[in-house]
Amino acid sequence: MEVKPICVMYFDQEILRSNPVHDLNRIRMVMEEKMPDYHVICIPSENAEESVRLEVFHPKDFTEVQYEELKGIINEAIENFKK
Repeated sequence: MEVKPICVMYFDQEILRSNPVHDLNRIRMVMEEKMPDYHVICIPSENAEESVRLEVFHPKDFTEVQYEELKGIINEAIENFKK
């Protein structure tokens, strides 16, 4: 696997259409085309103050603790999304 920065994109659930999984996957594919040097992850957010938020994680600056935090954020978003 190629080492690339990780771009996490959070989307307010209100802007996602009736099929959020499809919408998030479609957005991810478009962004991966536009940003081929990044691994893109799209997840829903419950933060109503922002419709879209980006976080970028660079492998060279990434500690094991930050990696575990990122995994926790993504796993929590997935679990919340399933509800």
